Amino acid sequence: MHTSPVSRWTTVATVCLLAAIAAVVSYAHMFELTLRHGELAWRAGLFPLSVDGMIVAASMALLSDARQGRRGGVLPWKIA
Repeated sequence: MHTSPVSRWTTVATVCLLAAIAAVVSYAHMFELTLRHGELAWRAGLFPLSVDGMIVAASMALLSDARQGRRGGVLPWKIA
C-alpha cells in the first residue's frame, strides 16, 4: 500500500507542529515549576532540557533495539 506524497508531508508537518507546541508548553511548565520551588533561573532553564533529553535518549535506544530486532534493555525503560 502506497501513500501519496501530499498525505505523507501533511502527516509529517502536523506531527512536527504538534511536537513543537508540546515542547514549548512542557518547557514553560517545568521552568515555572522549578522557579516556584526556589531554583535559580539558569538551573530552572536547564531542568526541562535534562528531563526531555533523557526521554529522547531512552526512546532512541528503544527504537534502535527494535529496528535491529532486539528487545529493549532495562535501562531505557527505567529512564523513560
